[in-house]
Amino acid sequence: MSAAKNESEAEKRSYVRKDEARLLLTQAAIELFRTRPFSHVTTKAIADLAGLSPMTIQTAFGSQLELYQEVAFELIRRVSQEFNQLEGGPVGPALLFHPDLTLSAQLVAWLKGEGLSTKAFSVEGENNFMLKALQGVADEPVDPILFSAYSRLMGYALAGFAVFAERDAINFDDIALVIGIVRSLRRMLPELQEELRMIDGRISPSTLPYLALRK
Repeated sequence: MSAAKNESEAEKRSYVRKDEARLLLTQAAIELFRTRPFSHVTTKAIADLAGLSPMTIQTAFGSQLELYQEVAFELIRRVSQEFNQLEGGPVGPALLFHPDLTLSAQLVAWLKGEGLSTKAFSVEGENNFMLKALQGVADEPVDPILFSAYSRLMGYALAGFAVFAERDAINFDDIALVIGIVRSLRRMLPELQEELRMIDGRISPSTLPYLALRK
């Protein structure tokens, strides 16, 4: 074993708590994902940047996939915290296309492309600020089933926009227009409810039972 390798191993922490290891590895993975293609980021590179042994990924997360899913969740949590600070205020382009949210969407899309199942970008969940944002763009409530379908459609559409749009071709005017379309469609839902009820009988013919949704 070379002197350089001995020195490298000595720099790694001999012991670290599991929760601290998870945090260090998650932060290291995020840092690397911002600068390299996902396929070029190795578990060794993540562990080295975190100052830990690659085996720590197994003990802290159970698998590489679990680490990557935690990365996606952490990125979404960060954006969700910023959204909560708005306290009901309007959501603008800077938040809906936040770099953390975009990176999370791109990571999940890559994982799915690799044939891995992940729920990291599920529409459901308390950390899904996008669902809360979409719910707050109109005053008039709609049937929960209809809103669920709308939020899934818009959530995945916005995620797809973030994943596939060329970054140098995106400007705030384009994003503001996208958000305007999303908001306009949400305001139209109460008028479309009766028509859409003909497609899905589970939808209520009236919005009145759902006034409590806005309280």
